[in-house]
Amino acid sequence: MRHVRNDLMRAIKYFFCRLDGDEKTRKLVNFYRAARIFDPCYAKTVGTGMAKNLINDLEQFRPIEDKRLSKTLLRSFARFKNKAISIDNNSDSVNILQWHYDICRFTCESDTDDLWAWYETCKLVVLVVPSSGALERVFSLLKEYWGIQQTHSLSDNIMLSLYLSYNKRHVRDFIE
Repeated sequence: MRHVRNDLMRAIKYFFCRLDGDEKTRKLVNFYRAARIFDPCYAKTVGTGMAKNLINDLEQFRPIEDKRLSKTLLRSFARFKNKAISIDNNSDSVNILQWHYDICRFTCESDTDDLWAWYETCKLVVLVVPSSGALERVFSLLKEYWGIQQTHSLSDNIMLSLYLSYNKRHVRDFIE
């Protein structure tokens, strides 16, 4: 038991050293921690001061580094939180992106309403991939299916075959 505990403690120590090791990793971890603010079930538990810190941490992502967008999110946080309070269930049963779209579609008075910024920013945040594994998988499939002889194929054929392979689908699924 002591041996297992020692190995586990070394693994935990390594994990925390790795996360705190360099500025780039710390910024990335803070970004993912801050992205939780788009979950309405989490947002309703956050105060204004904490929301400001989380929104500032979102600026690590290049499309969100615009200070005007951060100010808009912060300015509209109270309204966003009021909408989130109406949710009485847990995060597992909430489609976050759909919730943002519905809230903006039904409650925004115009396209310039500040709640639209929450939806537009949420669309950007959900596209951030924590690892390059999916991208590497696509390039591996590309290399496997399209060798030197097919380099002059139409890009549509390449994209279609990649989409189908990546999503584990076949052309025959669409024929019938």
